[in-house]
Amino acid sequence: MGLIFLLSNQPGSDSGQLTAKIMAFLQEIGLDLPLVAGQYATLVLRKTAHFTEYFILFLWVKMALHGRSRRLLLAFLVCAAYACTDEFHQLFIPGRVGNVGDVLVDSSGAALAWALSWWREKMKAEKLKNSATSHGKI
Repeated sequence: MGLIFLLSNQPGSDSGQLTAKIMAFLQEIGLDLPLVAGQYATLVLRKTAHFTEYFILFLWVKMALHGRSRRLLLAFLVCAAYACTDEFHQLFIPGRVGNVGDVLVDSSGAALAWALSWWREKMKAEKLKNSATSHGKI
C-alpha cells in the first residue's frame, strides 16, 4: 500500500517520466510495446501496472488475514476500498486525476487474484478429501 501511495503521490509530469523510462527499458530488452499496442502502448503499460499492483496487494492482504473466515472476500474489499481512496488521493496531486476506470482496473486485478485463490483452495481441499478417502479415513 505504501508503494502504491508513493507512486500515486508523484506529480503527473514525474509519473509520465517514469512511464517513459519503463517503456525505454522494455524496448532495450526486446519487448517493444508500440509494436504490440501501437499508439496505446503507454495506456496498456499503465493499466497493466494498475492490474498487477492490486493482484499482488490482494495476495498480501489475504496472507495477512490468514485464519479469518471469509478472508478472500475481506481481502477483496480492502483492495477495492484502497483503490477508491488511492484515486481520491490523486485528485489532490498536481497533474493527476481520480479515475473511476482505474478503480475498475485495480479491482479487476484483485478479483482475478480472488478467483485464482478460491480455485486453489478448492483444489487443495479436494486433494485432502481424496487423500483421506483413499487411505480409508472417511
